[in-house]
Amino acid sequence: MYPEEATYQIRTYKDGDEEDFARLFNNAYENYAGFVPRTSEFWTWCCKRRPGVRKEGIFIVEVNKIMVGYAVVSENGEVLEFCYDSKYAGNGIVSALLSTVENYIKSVGASSITLQVPNDDPIIRNACLKLGYAESSPSYALQLSIIDFQKLLREILHSKIEKMETLNSKVLLKVKQSSTMDFEYITLDTHHNNLIFETRMSENPDIIIEADKQTFAQCIFGNMTLLKGILTSRIKIHPFWKILKAQNLLSLLKLDSQWYIPIADYG
Repeated sequence: MYPEEATYQIRTYKDGDEEDFARLFNNAYENYAGFVPRTSEFWTWCCKRRPGVRKEGIFIVEVNKIMVGYAVVSENGEVLEFCYDSKYAGNGIVSALLSTVENYIKSVGASSITLQVPNDDPIIRNACLKLGYAESSPSYALQLSIIDFQKLLREILHSKIEKMETLNSKVLLKVKQSSTMDFEYITLDTHHNNLIFETRMSENPDIIIEADKQTFAQCIFGNMTLLKGILTSRIKIHPFWKILKAQNLLSLLKLDSQWYIPIADYG
C-alpha cells in the first residue's frame, strides 16, 4: 500500500480517461454481486452522456499522474460513481474526492448529496460520518429475473462443494412454477462429500423441501429465511424434524457476495 501522505492532484475529466475509469471500477467492484463490468463505451453511455453530467462534474484524483480515484457527479446532487484504488491509502483519496464533490454540488445549487457506496467499505463510511453524512435506505429498487434456475443452483452448489459434508443427504427440491402451478423436481445427492445434481424426482429422498421458484430465489439472494418461509407457509419441509438439514442447504444456496450497484447503473 502506498503511504497516506502521498500528494494528491485533483483535476476534471478529459477525453481518454474512459479506459482508466473502467480499470478502476472493475478492480474495485468485481467481487460484489450485481457487478456489471465496465468498458469505456459502457461508462460513456451511463455517465458521460447522462443528462445533468458535465465534464466539470467528473473529478479525478492522481498520484504522480496515475489515476487513483474518481467521482462522477450529476447537477442534481447524485454521485453516480465513486471509486478509488485500494492499493493506495484510501483515506486521503476519499477525503479529497468528497471535499471536491461537496464544493461542486454547492456551486451548481443542488440542495443535497446522494452517495450510494458499499456499506462494508470502512474508509468511505468513516469519511462520510466525519463529514456529517446521514445514512438512509436506498431510494432505488432492483428487480431480478432468473433465466436458468437449474443452472444457477448448480453453479452455486458446485462453488461450495467443500461444505457439502454438512449435508451428507439426498435432498429433493420441489419447485412450484408460478405460471402453471406444476412442480419442477431437482435432486441433490451430497453423500461422501460429493454432489450429484439431477433434474428429476428421486426415490426415497432423505428430505424434501417444497417452495415456489420466487421463494427459492429470495433464499438465494438473502431476502428469505427458512423460519420466515415456514411461518408464512411458503416453505414446507418433509419430514419436519429434519429442519436443520434444510437450514444447512438453504444457507449454502445463499450468495456470499454483498450487493452493490452504483446509481449510474439505474435508469
